[in-house]
Amino acid sequence: GYQVNDKNLGMLGKITEVYIMPGQEMLAMAWKEKEVLIPVNEHILLKADHKKKILQVDLPEGLLDLYMDDQEEE
Repeated sequence: GYQVNDKNLGMLGKITEVYIMPGQEMLAMAWKEKEVLIPVNEHILLKADHKKKILQVDLPEGLLDLYMDDQEEE
């Protein structure tokens, strides 16, 4: 139930799932009716506010664009 707040883009969406894969954890976020996967590492996940249930992130440039490009092809 945590919200994702990007330092440049603001509030984006809610975490819907956490995937634990070999060597990498991923957060799944609902964004514009798409599932966006966010890698969990110290460069992207900046801070977690457990009281407000907000994750402060710094998403890599172009990450959200990848999901929008995919949507346009459908």
